[in-house]
Amino acid sequence: MKVLLLDDCYKYLYPDGVKDLDGFIGFLKKQKEVFIPMEKLDDESSVDPYYIEGEEKQVHINFSQIGSIEESDASVISAEEYDRRMAPVIRTMCPECMFEGDPDMKCDSVENKRDKIDIDINGCALFESGDGGYDPEDPDDDPDNKGKIYFLNKEKN
Repeated sequence: MKVLLLDDCYKYLYPDGVKDLDGFIGFLKKQKEVFIPMEKLDDESSVDPYYIEGEEKQVHINFSQIGSIEESDASVISAEEYDRRMAPVIRTMCPECMFEGDPDMKCDSVENKRDKIDIDINGCALFESGDGGYDPEDPDDDPDNKGKIYFLNKEKN
């Protein structure tokens, strides 16, 4: 669906009866109030371009303070659909992550993971391997470094 992107930052639903950017500019020109009520898509409970239906926030915006208005895309889906799409990532990545179940990192419930898991790329912004970050494909990342000599280049004063 098409939505408004204000100041290259937050996304908003079009007001009722407005379908596109030109229509929205016409809508603004007719307004007499300084602050216009708008529905902001909640970017704290999901990862763009997906948003949870019913999580929109009612805000009032002073459009004379907005630097840019453009049209963008967003998909507003139910929480159940979002969770269904997250399920493969939760099954495969979360058990291997050192933050799994950590309430301080907000990785302790499906709802808390919604703003971290990108369902388009099937990845998580916070993922940290539970093995301390060891990468077996990286020859410089060797957990068995006993008996190895390391040369340090120290500058002389």
